[in-house]
Amino acid sequence: MNLTPSEQRRTFVDLRRAAGGRDAHSTSLAAFRSLDAGGAMEVTSDRSLEPLYFELLVEADGAFDWEYFECGPTLWRACVSRRNPGAWSQLAARP
Repeated sequence: MNLTPSEQRRTFVDLRRAAGGRDAHSTSLAAFRSLDAGGAMEVTSDRSLEPLYFELLVEADGAFDWEYFECGPTLWRACVSRRNPGAWSQLAARP
């Protein structure tokens, strides 16, 4: 499989084997926190990603863009990109 340059820099987070919602969100938030400005992660799950989206709305305070690639019923995939470095500094400071 040939990846584009932007896909080569993308972090891939597969939540299909995550133990539950809290573990999945912790994994996703850790991956998001590790992104550089302009970086992206592709999240794959066998459950809706909507709860993660709303958690990022609160936690990241506008520091991301979200694009769905697939929306169920058996697989959800979304690209989450980091933006707004000012808002990011507030997120990175949280425990």
